[in-house]
Amino acid sequence: MKYFLVFVFLCNLTQNFALDQHNLFEKLYGVSKTISSSPWHIESVHWNIKTLVSKTVSLRAGFFKENDQVPFKGNILYLEGLGDSMLNHDPYFKILSDEGYRVISFDYMGQGGSEGSMNDTRLYDKVDKKSISVMAKFIYQRFKRKEGDQKVRLIGWSTGGLASYMLAVEGWADQVVLIAPGLAPKLIVGDKFKITMGTLTSAQYLDNKDPHVDMIKPNSPIKVPFFASNLIATSLVSSKKTIGSHIKGLVFTGGDDRYVFHKRTKRLINKNASHFEIYHYSKAKHEIHNEIKETRLDLYKKTIEFFNSY
Repeated sequence: MKYFLVFVFLCNLTQNFALDQHNLFEKLYGVSKTISSSPWHIESVHWNIKTLVSKTVSLRAGFFKENDQVPFKGNILYLEGLGDSMLNHDPYFKILSDEGYRVISFDYMGQGGSEGSMNDTRLYDKVDKKSISVMAKFIYQRFKRKEGDQKVRLIGWSTGGLASYMLAVEGWADQVVLIAPGLAPKLIVGDKFKITMGTLTSAQYLDNKDPHVDMIKPNSPIKVPFFASNLIATSLVSSKKTIGSHIKGLVFTGGDDRYVFHKRTKRLINKNASHFEIYHYSKAKHEIHNEIKETRLDLYKKTIEFFNSY
């Protein structure tokens, strides 16, 4: 507990309330403008929240188009990590698209192409529009393909993994994939509180095929202390929450993860969702789906097999 209090104290000493400037395209054209160039369909979604005052922010949201040359298999909602972007995972999404899935995603407030600040964001709530969970349900309903298979499928990485876990606890999912989920977050993360590419993945991308097109923003939980504190509090709540046996789950963990405790994650899953499958990559870091080729291709394969099996 004393380390948690020290963490919160450090966060509040260095808090940053500045709002990130949104994309120039969105400034010029506003919410009604969409981008439909392959493979993404992207929109700016106006989102109303209440902090000390009511305000409207623009969220970047949309979907990675399903391959129309194969039968449609269903919708998948991807929830990103802290400092992440919906555009940073195209190789993973393309594999899912080629299989016939539409991958829906959005950037949290202050991340990627969205306005606002993660300091105003909360991780889970059933009604609060500042919560990732409420945003996720709205975005999913807005962009899902409405014919065909209507199972709710979630993929959550890190912060998004914790949000996905809580949505599964609620019963708002049929299948869920958790990649290094934030169920057991470390207090000192990355490189001395800084989120860096070197602490996220071992992949070098020497072939100029780096999927990360957007910068890490925010690049430290210290810059968003209110959200960071909420994430830790939510992880403590999640440790006492079980997931029903009718919800199918797949979990990936990495042995060199500097953001979450992988052994504690496994213990929590075995206690609260013992029917979930768990795969561990001993040398993987945190962003397992963007890891070295052998690791990420195995994760892709297992993800497809999992979604196709139910």
